[in-house]
Amino acid sequence: MVGSRRKGVISELGDICQAIFLLHICGLLGIFVLSIVRKRQALESAKIFARLIDQLNEKVGTFAGWLTTLLVLVVCYDVFSRYFLNQSSIAVQELEWHIFSIIFLLGAAFTLRHDRHVRVDVLYTNFS
Repeated sequence: MVGSRRKGVISELGDICQAIFLLHICGLLGIFVLSIVRKRQALESAKIFARLIDQLNEKVGTFAGWLTTLLVLVVCYDVFSRYFLNQSSIAVQELEWHIFSIIFLLGAAFTLRHDRHVRVDVLYTNFS
């Protein structure tokens, strides 16, 4: 009787271990399926985010192009006032530098995206 009782306990422990093993396998499969779903969702979210960045980049690049027109007008005003009116303004010269730096910083990503950035030919031809 003791032996049969003991055998029953062992078989119950075996059944419990099998159940735990099956739950573990199901859990791993569930985690695997969830990770695939999450990766797809993350990939879709990344694609949407990349499209938004591209659209923003296009608008910023267009804005930088219009800032170039503004810079030309400011430089023309500076040249006209300096040579024809004999008046020079340091503030206008500073404004030119500030507009130029904004154009350069905002336009860099736009030109890189459209492959229109300036390359130094010596380095480009030797190392590409």
